[in-house]
Amino acid sequence: MLAGTVKPVDVIQVNDSYCLNVCNIGFNSKVASRANELVAQGKSAHQAYTLGVINAILTSRYNRIKVTVDGERIARGPMVLCTFANGHRVGGEFNCAPTA
Repeated sequence: MLAGTVKPVDVIQVNDSYCLNVCNIGFNSKVASRANELVAQGKSAHQAYTLGVINAILTSRYNRIKVTVDGERIARGPMVLCTFANGHRVGGEFNCAPTA
């Protein structure tokens, strides 16, 4: 790695948080947040994810968001989910952005 090539990448910023690969807003993030809570309470990962999906279906169908890229607003309004990605995959297998 020390002999590797430096390559610039875009940094994704959402409010005061940053990421390099993938950022999900809305439905996906509600599922993950609830699943993490349930795992901390002792549920299995599979149970927690399933219950997280059910919870998100009931509570996270219309999220009001504003998307600004390089100072230009490109989207605004209710959305079920929004994904920003530099990489092709998230979670090892889900191909969320095939052309990233």
